[in-house]
Amino acid sequence: MLKALDFNFVSPKYLVLFVVMLVIFVLAYHQVIQNSIRNHPESTRRAVQEHCRYMLGKKITKMPEEEFVEKFHSCSDVRIKSVTASGGVFNPVIVKITVERQNGWPLESDVFIFKTADINTGKSLDFLSGFYRLLNGQWEFNHFNTYSNTTFNGSF
Repeated sequence: MLKALDFNFVSPKYLVLFVVMLVIFVLAYHQVIQNSIRNHPESTRRAVQEHCRYMLGKKITKMPEEEFVEKFHSCSDVRIKSVTASGGVFNPVIVKITVERQNGWPLESDVFIFKTADINTGKSLDFLSGFYRLLNGQWEFNHFNTYSNTTFNGSF
């Protein structure tokens, strides 16, 4: 890519220019991804609902059936407070979803961090994966795993 753009880092100004252009691109790309995810709230809502149901399913043998059914239905009443996106260049797109804690919310946490569901076949094409989802607006998140704030803040 550097050869195609005729960059040679003989002079420090070209190196600084390249770094500045890269930073501007990454910041703009993150903003575009975040806006796209916010414009498709059904995907983040679905991820939280499915995660809630998945976590309750793990406890199905430890609670009475009536209590399970009640908590399972309360997973559908999720209200999203905020959505923040990260990653997408070298890492998968990661989304941090904060929900409003309501009476009957069956989970202890109200902040969930998910990565996008993988669309590539084991190859590390995270930029293209995020770009594809950006173009078609079909954001899918892996609701089986949640991640830490460190993973979210460190994604690029």
